[in-house]
Amino acid sequence: MNVLQKKLISAKTKHKNLLEEKKKVKERINILKGELSSLEGEAENLRRVIEQTEKSMREDLDLTSRITLNSYLGNLRIAHIGVTSKIIDIKREINFLEAKLLGINTAIRETEASIRDIEFGIEDLRKKLEKLKIRKEILKKKLETLYLKKRTVEPLEVLAGPVSSPEPEKPKRALIVGVSLVTSFFFGIFLALFVDWFEEARRRHKENYI
Repeated sequence: MNVLQKKLISAKTKHKNLLEEKKKVKERINILKGELSSLEGEAENLRRVIEQTEKSMREDLDLTSRITLNSYLGNLRIAHIGVTSKIIDIKREINFLEAKLLGINTAIRETEASIRDIEFGIEDLRKKLEKLKIRKEILKKKLETLYLKKRTVEPLEVLAGPVSSPEPEKPKRALIVGVSLVTSFFFGIFLALFVDWFEEARRRHKENYI
């Protein structure tokens, strides 16, 4: 977050400086265009005066007037060349500044896009941090609940371990004999009933065939 905030401050500072530079360049271009307009007017006036002077020299003049006009014409031409040279320099500077202005406008658009991206990144990061905080609170509550449950469960203690008898138990013979007699008695009754049923079934079978 701190890194993004530093980038945002840097981008906004750059954007501000570019806007100030753009303003200065535009002001300089306007000044130069004003000077250019004035110089072009001056150059046009000089051109007209030069034409008029050259026209006057075609007339029949005495030598002194011709020399004077020729000297004046030379000065006009020098002035016209100077003004024309300034016009060329100003136009060259205006072209340079206009190209620079295009570069500044491009840089401004790029900086604005960078600012939007950084602000989007900060907002996205802020939302993620909010979600993490909420998740942290949920986990914290779960931990507190588990801690309370842990405290409510009492630990089990083994009061006494298994005790082995010092003397091994002997088989109970009387019980074994009694159980065997009862089992044999019931088995004998079952066997007698089965034999009786079998004999009766066989007798009926013979009678049916006779």
